[in-house]
Amino acid sequence: MNVSELGDHLPGAGGFISTVSPACNGDLVDVRLDIGGPLPATITPRALKDLALTEGAEVLAMVKSVSVSLGSGLNGCGPISVLH
Repeated sequence: MNVSELGDHLPGAGGFISTVSPACNGDLVDVRLDIGGPLPATITPRALKDLALTEGAEVLAMVKSVSVSLGSGLNGCGPISVLH
């Protein structure tokens, strides 16, 4: 997919995955992106596997607005966003 086709990506949101760790509830995975600043996200283990996400991988951050919730994020038991 061409990045120009994506309508809901964050401008300048290209970056890399700085950390991947188990979420506090054990059913999800916390991922911290570095896009010029930290962007925490909580995803499913299936998304981690299907997208082949690993520390250091280059990524483009996108926001699915129906999945965004404000919370403490990484290891604080409050997801910032969940990718299914």
